[in-house]
Amino acid sequence: MKNKNNFWEKHINAWENSGVSQAEYCRKNGISVKTFGYRKRRMAAAAIPPKIVPIPQTALPTESNSRISKPINLYVPGGFRIEVEPDFCQITLKRMLEVVSNASV
Repeated sequence: MKNKNNFWEKHINAWENSGVSQAEYCRKNGISVKTFGYRKRRMAAAAIPPKIVPIPQTALPTESNSRISKPINLYVPGGFRIEVEPDFCQITLKRMLEVVSNASV
């Protein structure tokens, strides 16, 4: 797997420095344009670390003042969507975010 990543990283860097279009670079190097684009997007997505922002406990609504009646949707890198219901379990949400964070690396 590492050799495959090195192969694509080498070609993507070479293309970026070549000054030619992706199609021309791929044609000259015998590479599928679709595969090149796919690998370029995958490498770009892998280079972006997921952002998890801590929410202070004081910012969370209490039962007495909670007016949230609809679920909240969290969209995270890698195409994941987490739907958080108003009565969510904080521990479960934390575990899910850790799993998704590790899966998108």
